[in-house]
Amino acid sequence: MPFGRLFHPVLIFNPLQAEKGNSPSARRALRALRMAMINLSHSNATFNGGSYTQVNHISQQSHQSVPWDRLQSAAAPSAFHDADDNFDAPKCHPNTRVAVMDELRDFAFRRGDTGSAKILWLSGPAGAGKTAIARSLCEECSVTDSLLASYFFSRSDASRNTHKSFVATIAYQICGRIPPQYQSLVLDVVGRDPLVLTRSVDAQFKALILVPLHDLFESGYFNNTGRRLIVIDGLDECSTAAAQINILTMIQKISTPADFPFIFLVASRPEHEIQAFFRSSSLEFLLHRLTLNDSYLPDVDIERFLRDKFQESFNTHPFKNSISRAWPSSADIQTLVRRSSGLFIYASVVVKYVTSNRHLPSARLDAVLNLRPPKGDLPFGELDKLYSHIFSCVKDLDFALDLISYLAPEVGLQASIADISRINRLNTDNCILALCDLWSIFGIETEYLEKYFIVYHQSIWDYLFDKKRSERNHIDKAQALTAIAKKCLQYISSVKYTAESRNTRYFVISFFDRNLGYLIDNIELCHEALMSFSPIGCYNTFSSLQTRSKEENELFRQMFGHDFFFKFLDRLCDLKGNRYAYIYQHYLDEYRRLTDWHPNVYLSQSGKSVVGLVTALILSEPPGLEMPPKVFQSAAIGPLNNPDTMSNICFKMWADISNLNNLFCYAALRCMEFLVHDIDPSSTAATLRYLTWVLPYASRLFALDAECNMLDPYVFTTTRGYGFRGLARQVSTATQDYRQRYSQGNDSNTHRILDAAT
Repeated sequence: MPFGRLFHPVLIFNPLQAEKGNSPSARRALRALRMAMINLSHSNATFNGGSYTQVNHISQQSHQSVPWDRLQSAAAPSAFHDADDNFDAPKCHPNTRVAVMDELRDFAFRRGDTGSAKILWLSGPAGAGKTAIARSLCEECSVTDSLLASYFFSRSDASRNTHKSFVATIAYQICGRIPPQYQSLVLDVVGRDPLVLTRSVDAQFKALILVPLHDLFESGYFNNTGRRLIVIDGLDECSTAAAQINILTMIQKISTPADFPFIFLVASRPEHEIQAFFRSSSLEFLLHRLTLNDSYLPDVDIERFLRDKFQESFNTHPFKNSISRAWPSSADIQTLVRRSSGLFIYASVVVKYVTSNRHLPSARLDAVLNLRPPKGDLPFGELDKLYSHIFSCVKDLDFALDLISYLAPEVGLQASIADISRINRLNTDNCILALCDLWSIFGIETEYLEKYFIVYHQSIWDYLFDKKRSERNHIDKAQALTAIAKKCLQYISSVKYTAESRNTRYFVISFFDRNLGYLIDNIELCHEALMSFSPIGCYNTFSSLQTRSKEENELFRQMFGHDFFFKFLDRLCDLKGNRYAYIYQHYLDEYRRLTDWHPNVYLSQSGKSVVGLVTALILSEPPGLEMPPKVFQSAAIGPLNNPDTMSNICFKMWADISNLNNLFCYAALRCMEFLVHDIDPSSTAATLRYLTWVLPYASRLFALDAECNMLDPYVFTTTRGYGFRGLARQVSTATQDYRQRYSQGNDSNTHRILDAAT
């Protein structure tokens, strides 16, 4: 559709109106004549009939002063790229952003594939340097006379943080770039309708630009002069999402006709509403996307920026004589580059902080690297202010922070969005929407068909975990991990196994494998969560043994074997002897009930889990004078009484179970206590055999050390015959090794078992 039909403008005055021609040649002649009139206007000429006369022309005559003042008052001069308010605003550092700027130049000067687009969306997370790039492009295009107008939004400036001044500011700048008589046409609109500046963005743009400048569009003026680029920066800082979309909708509408000359660079963070708009298929042939990501090698640019700025400080700083010539070290530079995570805001804030003229740069850099600044000295105040504002826009902050905690490095795992959603009993879309106001800090990527949240700037964790910096947005590490632990335990003990949930259960296993020690250290926060877990309930979420798939059975073995439960139980041993010891006993009791009620729980287990099972059963036995035979003789663990089978299993699997040090220690102690009594022969053999396996891996316990040194001989060694003497030698060797690991010097009682056996 030709541009002239888009809004059906009514021309206010056209000296050639009488000449109407519908043929292509007539239209070309008419366009050429219009262009001639425009060019003549630059020499301050006026038409008088068929000739023209040179005159002194004053574009703003007295009758135009009032509308001009109105337009000027409605505009926001601080939104200009070269506004005096922004004289020190950041621009691209020399020799950085080369690839990005080349791509933007292609767009501005209509070169290559990029030059065919009408709209370019420059997107990137907070602090990626979008504004510096946009301002640098504006300066270049001003020099080449190809910049038509610019508008830089800023949430902290009331004159440019809404849409109200947007069109007036653009129109004001365009008036300075067109022939004077067309300025008059724009001002006439304001004079006739003073309230035009209060209308919608769409209505204002039509009334102030599209209609009065119709002849300029038809003549090809903007294409011929190259003045067509309009730069809009920080659109996400416009006050409301609705206003942002109204501006984008207007841009799309006027850009659709092929002959419309204006082109728009829109720079913004990838906020939810803006992303959704640019995903529209109707923009496919109008839009070019440029996302500031690792493909543009930001680390190289950041390193160059840091080195140049620190060298500049070394040469010009008032305290330069106190700065070492080796400062800063390459390691320091690389640390800062790594912490920048590809975002210039971190590097620029560091430079501003370190190079302060009132402080010694080396001391300030040490404060940044150590993150322990002097009292009252906040090196990242500007960065904190930015983060605080972003989080202030979140509707349900507590919920968002709960979800963000799954992404923290302290969790140490990459949970998919599906995992997080299942554990929190959420729809995946709701999980994503909870963070949609934070797309400038977090994003989404797809890997192996799974979607994951990603973090654009790792310094966000320094902010969130430091309460002094983040205040209301603070995440307490211990409380966050406790909350995750509670939800993970609730999930695996209540949600039925499905193929879709398999990966989520593996996440739970990995989470506790990594974080259980920290949770135990903070038991006062998580004891209720740990007590809420039911191994029996977890067992009931799986299918029966006969109907389990291969994948389900493998997961079952891992959850009820060494990979999860026994490691879990081993760390709970740390609670023995304090007021939370009941949690350890609770899990032993639960496990005993599980094996009593479901004796087939270990029928399909591997050898490493059988050893773990025996250990748990030994520890869960009530105190008594002997080890009940069923501990070693149940159908589920019969292999323990087959030396050849168990030796093969244990030596093959031992590397996988050797870290159950606490469980082995307490189980070995109970076994040695049993052996001082005349007990069942079968249990005696199994107990001795068990000791030879676990003593090499048992942790230090004074009570066990004392048992290894006790003077009274074992009763069984005098009554059980040759087979027991062989096992006794093995136990003797194991106790000797145990004592040597944890004690200084030797003891004459080391060989007591061996001596008694012989």
